[in-house]
Amino acid sequence: MVVHYELPVARTFDDEFVVASCTPASGSVFPVGVTTVSCSATDSVGNSISGEFTVTVTDPDRDRDGVRRVDGDCDDDDPAVFPGAREVVDGKDNDCDGLVDNVNVAPVADAGADVSAAEASTSDGAVVVLDGSGSSDADVPNGDVISYSWSARGITFDDSSIVNPSATFPLGTTEVTLVVTDSYGKSDSSTVSVTVVDTTEPVIVAPDDIEIELTAVLTQVSVGAPTVTDAADQFPLVSGDSPGGFPLGSTTVTWTATDASGNESTATQTVTVVDTTAPSLFGVPRDVREEYGQTRPSAPQVIVVDASESEPREVLPTEVRTDGPNADTYSITRTWTASDSSGNTVVGTQVISVSDTTPPVVTVPADVSAEATGRETELGFGAGLATDNSSVAPSVTNDAPTGGFPLGATTVTWTATDISGNSTSATQTVTVSDTTPPTVQGPTNARFESTTVVTRVVLSPPVVTDVVDPEPLVTNDAPSEGFPVGDTLVTWTATDFSGNSASSTQIVTLEDTTPPVLVVPGDIETNATGALTTVAIGTASATDAVDPAPVITNDAPAQFTVGTTVVTWTATDESGNSSSAVQQVVVLGAAEMKSSVMDALAEISGEGKEIEDALRESEKGLDSKNWTDGGELSSQHGHRALSADKKAVNKLLLALDQKGMKALSPEAREIVEQAIITLVNIDRLLAETQIANAEDLTVRSPKDQRAHDKQLADARKRFAEAEVEFAKGDYGKAIDRFRAAWNHAVKAEESADGHSSKIDEGV
Repeated sequence: MVVHYELPVARTFDDEFVVASCTPASGSVFPVGVTTVSCSATDSVGNSISGEFTVTVTDPDRDRDGVRRVDGDCDDDDPAVFPGAREVVDGKDNDCDGLVDNVNVAPVADAGADVSAAEASTSDGAVVVLDGSGSSDADVPNGDVISYSWSARGITFDDSSIVNPSATFPLGTTEVTLVVTDSYGKSDSSTVSVTVVDTTEPVIVAPDDIEIELTAVLTQVSVGAPTVTDAADQFPLVSGDSPGGFPLGSTTVTWTATDASGNESTATQTVTVVDTTAPSLFGVPRDVREEYGQTRPSAPQVIVVDASESEPREVLPTEVRTDGPNADTYSITRTWTASDSSGNTVVGTQVISVSDTTPPVVTVPADVSAEATGRETELGFGAGLATDNSSVAPSVTNDAPTGGFPLGATTVTWTATDISGNSTSATQTVTVSDTTPPTVQGPTNARFESTTVVTRVVLSPPVVTDVVDPEPLVTNDAPSEGFPVGDTLVTWTATDFSGNSASSTQIVTLEDTTPPVLVVPGDIETNATGALTTVAIGTASATDAVDPAPVITNDAPAQFTVGTTVVTWTATDESGNSSSAVQQVVVLGAAEMKSSVMDALAEISGEGKEIEDALRESEKGLDSKNWTDGGELSSQHGHRALSADKKAVNKLLLALDQKGMKALSPEAREIVEQAIITLVNIDRLLAETQIANAEDLTVRSPKDQRAHDKQLADARKRFAEAEVEFAKGDYGKAIDRFRAAWNHAVKAEESADGHSSKIDEGV
């Protein structure tokens, strides 16, 4: 049928309306029934939505015979034609079975012969197959078909619509009905009887035979139960003739099984009761130990109980004595024996062990005390006594030392032992005391030389003897660190191991006759710094075996004159022992100092012409005309030596200023610098000496005094100026000022009337 429908419309969020497209489309042919139409709509930005609805097309019953074409009406325009209509001879297929004018003949049912004796194979009965093949229909050759339907009360067929169905039938007779129907609905029925019977006996298997031990006159036995199976009866009736209790020997038990149909079968089981258990004895006493001499009670009553006997009975023992190692030791064996009717025997025994376990009683002598007579002291200490209940007197022994008793308390153990080996002990104390001190002889007084503040010496010990202790402990109170100088009283003490002691004394004398060992400083050679030169002569050291700090002295002057001075050093210890050593102090005068400068410059003379020139100038200065025999400059010619020193210093200063290839080596430069300083110091020494000489003169007239004082003041002024320049390192100016100071000092000396004699002849 062609169906038209209105297309659905979808609305978007911005109120846009989109017409959907659907399948099947509107105007298509739709079949009878329900058809689903699927629709979808897509907006301008590609978003889509879908949905569906159904279209139902119905088939109307045009001939109103109650059957539509869709339901099988082969002619919906003829109300006399429809499935199930009665077929008549009118040239039409009235019942729409494809046959025209076919008038049907009813079928004939045949359920087969009755089943009279089907043997049940299970408790549900027997499986029987029925036979409906005898049923017929005359229209079958014309295409008619018949169907089968089997039914019976309480029976379920494997397939009730087939010709030969099968089913399980219970015991008894069941009526079965077969209905056959042809394709036109015509049918016929037939019945058959099915009888199921049970004629098979149950199968019974008796429990296993039993052999069991006798427990009573009639033994209760759990005989078990037989195994029974039956084809038709799940629970056959089972019975047996087992007695309430089984006697000794074999008993046959018969078991019977009967099913619900009365079928019956039997099986037998043998129960054998044996007796291999010996009787039991009650009242047999335990083994006991009996003290020798103790009264023994009579044997107790012993009862025999056996499973094969209905009542207990009494049995009497036999006794056998067995002697032991001595008369006080033996045993009694009581034996009870009982047997039952099966020959089983039981034996009970009691062993009574008789022995003597009671120790003797021992009495020991009183304790003893005695003074020691040696390392072991022999003395009498009495005898011990013992009593015992045995027939033989016990022996008494002790463990006293055989060679005598040692010093101190000795415990003597007395032991009494009887013939059974029982013993008892008691003790006695024997005390040996030592109250006699050792004897100490010597030693004589001793004398030693001290080697340190305190001297360790080996002292000879005294002769010590003791009546008990062969080696008493000998000690003394000598100082452990050693003996000081002088007399020390040493007490020797001998102590034996009992604590007894005796003493003697000895005088130990330590003498110190060894002088200290003195080490003085080395000899000194130094340049004069003036008429008197202060010299650091060093410090001497001294060691002494006894005195840790000997007194050290020397006779050195406060200042040294030019020349050699012998200094004597002396070390004296506290015992008065002393030792001496000497040291020479040589103070070089101006001439000697100048010679040392020349020697140093001579070593570097190859360093340049200035060095050689300085050497020549220095040699001029050493001309003997310029010096007095006392090593001072001559007042007449001494200025030549000062001028030579000035020139030599200038040459040396010029050498220091040389650069490049003419520059001095570092070693030569150091020598030159030291030579300049020494030459300036020489002129300083000469000026200072000349000023001192002028100061020591006595001026006779006031006029000469004024002139003398003026020149002397000028000399001192120039000397002070020179010291300043010298300290500043301006050696050229410094040597000029020292020379000027010397000249003024010479003039001061000349100003004195008659050149008065010197007060002090110092350099």
